[in-house]
Amino acid sequence: MFDSPTHDLRGTVSPNLGNLSFLVILDLKNNSFGGQLPTELCSLCRLKVLDFSYNEFVGGIPNALGDLSQLQYLYLGANNFSGFLPQSIGNLRRLKVLKIGNNKLSRLIPQTISNMSSLEYLGLPFNYFSGGK
Repeated sequence: MFDSPTHDLRGTVSPNLGNLSFLVILDLKNNSFGGQLPTELCSLCRLKVLDFSYNEFVGGIPNALGDLSQLQYLYLGANNFSGFLPQSIGNLRRLKVLKIGNNKLSRLIPQTISNMSSLEYLGLPFNYFSGGK
């Protein structure tokens, strides 16, 4: 477990965290991290909880996030993520909670979310998603 919430940590998240293959929980909420989310984190094959909420991340949500097959809780809310929610999010079949509100995400909500058979809570408020036809 790497648990360091609310310590006013700043800068970017090191891609080297992706080498910590034993991690089950990565909690860096309520800090001042910025920059883009390193795609190297998507190789943490044992990760069950990823909480980067209430930081200052920008850019898109990595497509490789869908590779985190053990992930159960994903919190990316209250950042500045933009772009779209990747289709690969539907690969997270063990995910129970997805909270990505208060960002700048847009376009359609991917239909692949319907593949998430374990999902119990879906929080997408305060983004710019559009409806489908």
